[in-house]
Amino acid sequence: MNVSNGIYTIADTKVFGWVTLPWTVKQVRLMALADKAFWNNDNFNSSFFIKAKQLCVKLAARKTQLNKKKITILNTEHGAMYGNEDGVLITPRLSFNSVLTHEMVHSFHIGHSYSDRKIAIFPFAHMGEYGDRYDLMSTSNAWMYKSQYGLSGPGLNGPHLDYLGWLPSNRILYFGSSIIRLSSLSISHAQSNDWLLVMLPFDKNDPANVFTLEFRTPINYDSGIKQEAVVIHKIDRKGTTYYSTIITHSKDYDEMMVGTEWVHFLEQDSPEVYPVIKVRVERIDKQRQVAVLQINSTFNPIKPNKISCRSTRKQRHLKDEMNSSHIQNEGETVRILPPEQNGFFKDLVTFGMNACNNGYVWRMIDPYDYACVTKNRQQEIRYQRKVGNPSGICRKPLMLRKAFPSDTACVTQTEFVIIQKENAEMHKNMKYHSFFNGEETVVP
Repeated sequence: MNVSNGIYTIADTKVFGWVTLPWTVKQVRLMALADKAFWNNDNFNSSFFIKAKQLCVKLAARKTQLNKKKITILNTEHGAMYGNEDGVLITPRLSFNSVLTHEMVHSFHIGHSYSDRKIAIFPFAHMGEYGDRYDLMSTSNAWMYKSQYGLSGPGLNGPHLDYLGWLPSNRILYFGSSIIRLSSLSISHAQSNDWLLVMLPFDKNDPANVFTLEFRTPINYDSGIKQEAVVIHKIDRKGTTYYSTIITHSKDYDEMMVGTEWVHFLEQDSPEVYPVIKVRVERIDKQRQVAVLQINSTFNPIKPNKISCRSTRKQRHLKDEMNSSHIQNEGETVRILPPEQNGFFKDLVTFGMNACNNGYVWRMIDPYDYACVTKNRQQEIRYQRKVGNPSGICRKPLMLRKAFPSDTACVTQTEFVIIQKENAEMHKNMKYHSFFNGEETVVP
């Protein structure tokens, strides 16, 4: 079992072997110092690693064809980093699971994870950076555990799993105001049945600005976690990038246990209206790996007119409809937002970090398929005849569709070409295709 639930594999990984650079460490340092591309880099030590990585990759590329994403192990010094140009670099003392996978995840356009605490975890870090102990992207400060491959874990937090498309869309709840059950993200999705992630919107102008709820348990890659707990993150846009931040609680707690409650007041619409989100952990079933939550949210994308002073209408589930343009409420008139916000829930056919542009929907060959296509194209795929089999062998002229690694459906060559084009261009129809949690090109 892995964090991606089998979606991401390293099956095509090739090990090239060791390459001996014809330069000494001192000579490589001088080469880095002389390289004008590094003159704006405040960290000279990182410049050395970048230069060493460039030289290793260049030398290896003369002897064999390298994959697009590369990992270089440098048998001297002490460090680990990722760069867009030549991939991951790591040294022997840091060659263990947590660090290696941390750097690999950077190649998926994910930065470091953050805490809402205004403290610097490391001297070189921003405020709150590396502060999410429930997330691999805070490695060195996260809940790691000892394994046969060195320190490992933890897994990725809910916002990161959603961004990567590693959660099934039919088990993500966008807004809930009732008693719900959360299954643990720490076990295989096939071993659970309840919601895996809950998204609670708080911004009328941006449906992607949400609080997320997830349940984590000390098992598998999360074995380093101290106890079963519900974790809250806030996703909000800063500039052109969305960031996720773990919400901390009193007495320096990062999580919620049974009997604890979290209350967050939203922006007021009028002096007498206090929209609020409340989350309470009612029960945790350790054996079934399930947490029972009571959620109450009075978030409402309907803004009252200036003459209004109170609105008690509660927002409903994503599937509910809001068709009226005006709502009478205790003698007052409540105005629904302009057309682009009018169907805040009704028109939100896709949501989260994989939301599609208007007019597009998820392809949904399976619940993990987030490629954005037209509604007509989605219907075409639903009606396709599945002639694949477990052995993954197709009879000519049919061929494997390969929409994703585990896809064994057999289709025509024309359909195969269409699918591959959709995969290659899927980012063009995604609403929030950008770096998540930062815009770094070279990060430790």
